[in-house]
This record gives sequence, C-alpha cells and structure tokens, in this order.
Amino acid sequence: MIFSTKRTTWVMCLITAVAVAGCAGPRPVPAESWTLPAKESPETAMFVGRIGRYGNDKQLILNYVNFQLWGKVYFYGGYAPKGEKNFVMDNNYFVVPNVKPGKYWFAGFHATGYYNGLPAKKDDFIDIKPGQVKFAGSFDYVDGTSNTLRTIVGIPGTFSLKPAAKPSEIEMLRWLLRVGNGSGWEPAIKQRIRELGGQL
Repeated sequence: MIFSTKRTTWVMCLITAVAVAGCAGPRPVPAESWTLPAKESPETAMFVGRIGRYGNDKQLILNYVNFQLWGKVYFYGGYAPKGEKNFVMDNNYFVVPNVKPGKYWFAGFHATGYYNGLPAKKDDFIDIKPGQVKFAGSFDYVDGTSNTLRTIVGIPGTFSLKPAAKPSEIEMLRWLLRVGNGSGWEPAIKQRIRELGGQL
C-alpha cells in the first residue's frame, strides 16, 4: 500500500519559536530505554509501526501519529488534529497502546515541521480486534512537490509513504518484548511472533 497525498503546512508554526514547539508536539523518546505502558484491560489493543526515510540517509523528525477510531469525535491540539495517545521513538518507531477495538483511520502524522494528512478512505481503515497487537506498517517518507514560497504562505505540498522492508513486523515485535517486560502485553506480542513463524 502506498499513501500519497497533500501535506498541510500549519502557518502559525512559522511565527515564533514558542509556536513551533507547541505545534510540533512531544519530542521522540529513546527507543531502548522507553517503557511500554501497562495493558489496561484484556480488551485493549495496540498499534505499532514506523515512519522514516529510505536508508536513514536523512533523519525524519517524527513528533506524533494520528490514529482515530471511526465515529469518535476528537479535539484539536493547537493547530493540528490529534487522535489516540501515542508514543514516538528516536528511531522513528511509533506505538499507540491501549486503544479500544474497532475500525481506525490513520489520519496523519506530524514530522519535520508539518502535519501530514491522509485521506479517509474506508478501504484503508484498519480493523483491530480485542487484545490484538497490530502492525500498522513500516514506511519510508518521500517528499513531493513543494518550495519555500509555498511553505511560507501555507499552500499544501505533497508527500508519499512507501512500504519499507526494514524494520520488519517481527523486528518491531521483538523490540516491544524488550521494552514491554512486565507490562502485560507479552502474551499478545508472543502470540503474534509465533503466528509469523518467528522464534521466541
């Protein structure tokens, strides 16, 4: 699956350093020292994935991802939409833990000073079941058409997300096992690794 769409530039982010910090959202956290939040109930599920650049030749500064339960009303945070609580790592992994089961829209993400919106296509909705650990995908971010003037005046540019071979789902699940020791997520993570034919 390749996502390709327009990128919205939030003009208010260009006014002052304070505004930029507010629009950017939380800073990424160290992947190996982060602790996966405890599983809140047997029904809660989790998304995990990665958005980076091809070959990591230039780091993509990923601030947050926006996963929304279809039909649920979300409030905006500053000038950019926010969805379910999520965590972003310094290696561009992201985790959206303790979500309710249902159909979710990957609505977009904030990276390198922009909120990057994705279209609400029902064919792309992700159905997550009770207790499931769902791999949302590993993607390379590719810049499209844009220029300095478009950025300043807030005219949307374009971008695309292309499937990446690395990290694989199993790689990310093994990382989750390391950072999720004692969290209560271990049975679901191990089950998925076994389903993929991986060794524990």
